[in-house]
Amino acid sequence: RAYQRFNQSVVSKKPWGSPPPTVDATLLLMKYLLTGIAFNCNPDAASCVQTYVTGSTLPEVGFTTAGWLRLLNIERCIQSVLANDVPGEFVDVGTWRCGTSIYARMVMSLFNGTERTVYACDRFAGPPRQPPQTQPQTQSQLQQLAFQQPLRIGDEAYHLGITMDSAMKNFDTFGASNGVKFVRGTPAQSMPALRRHLLSHGLKVAVLRVDSDTYESVMDVLYNLYDLVPVGGFVIIDDWVWRGISSAGGARNAVIHFKAIHGIWYTESMRNIDGSAAFWQKKTAVRFKHRDVYRNGSLAELKALGDASTRSMARGILAAVAAA
Repeated sequence: RAYQRFNQSVVSKKPWGSPPPTVDATLLLMKYLLTGIAFNCNPDAASCVQTYVTGSTLPEVGFTTAGWLRLLNIERCIQSVLANDVPGEFVDVGTWRCGTSIYARMVMSLFNGTERTVYACDRFAGPPRQPPQTQPQTQSQLQQLAFQQPLRIGDEAYHLGITMDSAMKNFDTFGASNGVKFVRGTPAQSMPALRRHLLSHGLKVAVLRVDSDTYESVMDVLYNLYDLVPVGGFVIIDDWVWRGISSAGGARNAVIHFKAIHGIWYTESMRNIDGSAAFWQKKTAVRFKHRDVYRNGSLAELKALGDASTRSMARGILAAVAAA
């Protein structure tokens, strides 16, 4: 219900009024194609369609694992920043086959946001040439291994990793190549360079989407880009996981720690998208705290600071409740 109210509030502020039927039809078709519903489901198979609505299925044929509701969230966030003249680009970290980036580009094109750029960020390394020689020791290595190992879908081996050429061809397939820049590498490798690029060109990040489930990579994104998100912009966390623990147990903890450290947990609450993903709208400008710890690579110290800030936040909540 809260998400529906958010959608209604955004729609009511759109300067263009209700979009023409052709625009709605285009976005509807794009959701069917990008999620894989059009390729993988019989239209009468409600259970099949539902799995792609919530983004709980890796599509055999499709361009994103995000699902229908997460694409709708991207659409609404972009509409909001355009309607309210919030400056900045769309940065998509962990875009995989670029489905979410393609959708963002299409939404911007349809709602007069063509001057903004979509940054599609991922490894773009493709499948490995040979199996790894050593056992992974860290969360980042575990995540990298997951993207290298083939999954079995039907009778074919299926890799999560795609090449840069494949990513570009996916944009070309939908005629969405204009206004797109590709950022290659892991978040640790690519985010500092992207930060320098954005700062050197005086650019902001109106919508920041993060699809990563490790603590380190989410911190890499937030500690490089969050201060470039203007007030009124949005941050989307694909692997928040509202119930239970995510596969690597890191994305949610990283966000909780980051928001607790910077004192923005109360003012910028998390909003549910589909039971797994979450987002928030930036309400206040912040200056980075403990960025020296992050830059020194002391993950244990950063987690300790996050734990301490989270405990302090919890004590504040309890004290407020007691005072009331």
